[in-house]
Amino acid sequence: EHLIQLCYFVLRYVTGEVAQDEPSSAGIVAGARYALEAQFIEHRILQHHETTEMLPSHEDMALRIKALVRSLKDGDKLPPDILDDQAELMDGLPIWPLIYFALRCGSPETAGVMISAFQHSQSRTQPQRVTSVDVFQPLFASWCDNSFVLGDTELKSLVREYENEVLQGPDPFQRACYLPLARLNPCNALSLPDTDYDILYSSIEDYCWMRLQCMRLEGLDPPASSDLAEYNLSLSGLQSELSGIGPEHFDPETRTPAIYAFVCIITGQFSQAIRYLAHAGNTTDRLYREDAVHMGIVLDAHHLLRISDDAPTVDDVDTGYVDWTALVWAYACDFGGRYVADAAMYIFLLRDREARTSLLRRLVDISGEDALLLGEVSAEGDREPGVFEELTDMVGDE
Repeated sequence: EHLIQLCYFVLRYVTGEVAQDEPSSAGIVAGARYALEAQFIEHRILQHHETTEMLPSHEDMALRIKALVRSLKDGDKLPPDILDDQAELMDGLPIWPLIYFALRCGSPETAGVMISAFQHSQSRTQPQRVTSVDVFQPLFASWCDNSFVLGDTELKSLVREYENEVLQGPDPFQRACYLPLARLNPCNALSLPDTDYDILYSSIEDYCWMRLQCMRLEGLDPPASSDLAEYNLSLSGLQSELSGIGPEHFDPETRTPAIYAFVCIITGQFSQAIRYLAHAGNTTDRLYREDAVHMGIVLDAHHLLRISDDAPTVDDVDTGYVDWTALVWAYACDFGGRYVADAAMYIFLLRDREARTSLLRRLVDISGEDALLLGEVSAEGDREPGVFEELTDMVGDE
């Protein structure tokens, strides 16, 4: 399933960005955003414009983005209003989709290439014309120069321009370029017209990327000025918002648990994701429990699971904690007697030594495979190690 694969893909990036002993919201958000950008590049950008020329990466990206926009134009998938006689074009293509897709790829450098090329073209053909890009460019430059956060003066200028001009205009891609610069909650500040959503967000990944891009990270990014403070979007704020919506919004018929799990992982709600997949493993498809355990192993290794032995069973999915030991044991029991060594391997991956020892003892008791698990002395008097010893040597534990 696409979104299950994407969950693993996101975890690879998130665990690469967080410190294993002290994960931070900044690392979680950065990893999730990088994953969504890499996935977008792989699936939407790299298939366009095959070239063998040796170009700097942002220039090659610009060529590929132009090919993407050209394919959208040729397929009548761009709003006709941004292609009329008054449209701002570069090489026959509307400029704002080019800038937006560069930002969507996580490449402000490529967006800058697009802006500079457009302004250079305009200076030769219509030197007296002041374009919407000319208004945007100083704000964009300030955003790039200041760690992608506008100062109060520039932010207020951007908000005024958006409300007075951009919001009334025909181009959804222009509006979408203003949102990342503002770093405000796009649901209640610089909000988009309803008609923009179907054009800009062709997938849940696009929507989640924009929410993450508009976030201000607590302790790292400065909050907006007091008169805009109510529009700040933090990771904890987004998590609370999604908790209020609940899984029913994303999985109303309880048939697509991967959607809610993906949203939870993208927003750092890892335990909820594992619990929901485990719940689906009990009610929808046992394979989801397998995914819950495999993702949980990675998260547990990076201290990203909120673990509690007092957590309710996985069938009660409303808590933010997960009884990780109980979930691993339930999965180990699925293996049956023939695969007791595999069950032991999963139990050995528990970080909690006390819990691990308890489950290993239970495994010996219920399996009856003492010799296989604990080892034995051969008829010749040689000590033959068991599975536990072999696994101990592999994980480096006592």
